[in-house]
Amino acid sequence: MENTPYSIYCRNRGNSYFGLICNKSDLIAVKILEEQYDSDNVCTEKAAICRCRVCGGFYKHEYSARYSEDGWMGDEHGWIIEDRYHKIEEPYSHSVGSSVKPALPLDEARAYGYTGEDFTWKNNRCNFALFYGELTCRGMDLQLVAYRESEARPHNCDKFYQCRRCGQWYLLTILPLYKILKPSNEHFPIEEAGKFGYDETKIFPKTQEKSLAALFIENSEALPPPDEWLKEKQSDTEQAEYAFFIVEKHFIRAGLKVKRERNGNSWITFASVLNLHIGKFAEAGEHAAMLKNLLAELTHFYEAATGKSFAYYLSKRLQSFVDEDASYRRIEPFLPAPALEKMEEMQKNPAQI
Repeated sequence: MENTPYSIYCRNRGNSYFGLICNKSDLIAVKILEEQYDSDNVCTEKAAICRCRVCGGFYKHEYSARYSEDGWMGDEHGWIIEDRYHKIEEPYSHSVGSSVKPALPLDEARAYGYTGEDFTWKNNRCNFALFYGELTCRGMDLQLVAYRESEARPHNCDKFYQCRRCGQWYLLTILPLYKILKPSNEHFPIEEAGKFGYDETKIFPKTQEKSLAALFIENSEALPPPDEWLKEKQSDTEQAEYAFFIVEKHFIRAGLKVKRERNGNSWITFASVLNLHIGKFAEAGEHAAMLKNLLAELTHFYEAATGKSFAYYLSKRLQSFVDEDASYRRIEPFLPAPALEKMEEMQKNPAQI
């Protein structure tokens, strides 16, 4: 068998199920993690661990179905279905800086009976499927180290990343997207990398400093204070992740379930998640104390991250509430006074914000 990422699987490329490269008929359910049905006995939520009887590869199967009256892809109504199979250690998305852990970590797969090799590690480096050229590390493992300004592109800048897991370095440019650090790489020469602490002779152990996700899983109250966390440069994706954890923390305290977008987290997906989860409570007047505490902490985070423009960014995240006066009045009682004052000031004098 070839020693490449995910080579343990059957690679039946003809299968139409997203993420599944074995034959669906060969899958055995090892454990049902969740199953929910509506009043018509239609399955709306399902999560299960599956094993292929042919190759022994493990998957986490996630299925979600909801009926929409608002229209979907041009239709007036219909079912919105997400059906995905996640391979061992496969990331939810390749977004750089994301701290969303994989759906099925290797340790969890082993707990369910996987006995194969650790294909994620080869020659002291991460060995994931190639993405963006030579990127063999996961985006969730990359940490922003430094910027390089460009006179030719004043509105853009090159970004230097290092993998927390194996220590590999990458240069993010506009074209081509990613270049791995090599002695022969003209885009990212060794002598320049040395300025940022790169040492080619250093052997990087297979260790990983704890990410936001790891801290949150251990203890949802253990996130670093935003002011302290923001002292170091954090990408937009990392900031969106932090904001999501704020929402998730308050929902956990209230005994409520919060659901991630399947395509990872960005500020755009965070806005939809935020409005989806707090909208129904704001409209019904439920969980008022939770909403006030959540939005107070979220407002403080925006202020620490964006300074005087925090009201603008907060309103962008709450767009469905501030677009219409009636919607805005629903969320207004839950916003802290400083945010309301700044948002009103912004609406009166947008050029000054």
